[in-house]
Amino acid sequence: DLDRAATALAVSGSSMFRCAHVAEPDYPGLKVFVHRPARFGRDSPILIVMHGTKRNALDYRNTWAPIAERHGCLLVCPAFPKRRFPRQLYQLGGVVDRDGLSQPRTSWTFSAIERMFDLVRDATANTSMGYHLYGHSAGGQFVHRLTLCLPDARFVAAVAANTGWYTMPSWSAAFPYGLAEVGITSEHLAHALQRRLIVLLGERDLRADDPYLRNSSRARQQGANRFERGCAFYAAAIRAAANCGLPLAWEVATVPGAAHVDAEMAPAAARALFSR
Repeated sequence: DLDRAATALAVSGSSMFRCAHVAEPDYPGLKVFVHRPARFGRDSPILIVMHGTKRNALDYRNTWAPIAERHGCLLVCPAFPKRRFPRQLYQLGGVVDRDGLSQPRTSWTFSAIERMFDLVRDATANTSMGYHLYGHSAGGQFVHRLTLCLPDARFVAAVAANTGWYTMPSWSAAFPYGLAEVGITSEHLAHALQRRLIVLLGERDLRADDPYLRNSSRARQQGANRFERGCAFYAAAIRAAANCGLPLAWEVATVPGAAHVDAEMAPAAARALFSR
């Protein structure tokens, strides 16, 4: 894996390599689409972008490559194919299996992002201590659940954009609608609420009849559309932080004119990620 990543990232521009051991020990086919900006250096930031439900990591790489050039960050877009990584392994991070049973933390897909960071950092001799993380739609599901379930993850800042439905930061429901029954403690939640997570919502992402929008009764309780559900999630985080006696480090921001389109969200997401 290291040699393939080093070869792909040796020169500026866009490329792709395959990983054999980042996601699963026996899965050799994980494609990673990358872009190395012209002014990339040893201390340049690393940005990992998570695709949506269409698993179109190449499209995300192509959308984000000009942004990576502008911000001088190494862009990493792993592709998690649906056949090998269905919803419970991608959107839900492998926290539960098909039957809803809690799985050991060592098997969570969230940990693959930590290994991906180590791989590309070693391949480029980069010295960054953490990475920036962005996910849109199903990728936003991945990002906000990683924040809640793996609060020790080394991201500097994370953006969950236009997420379809959420794991609420409470124990009022079992995972994936809440934190019950998967071993997430109050200490885990308090730590998660202190991480820098930006909930980014397109102001025109209002379709309640989108075929990709989850329509279960639990999801509808969060709101009629993605915008309403994102607002409900952030409001729940405010309540959770108050219950913990802590200030909330999360932020919420909206993007005027943006619908459920990554390209319409990406510029605002980049500003949020690299504003500090």
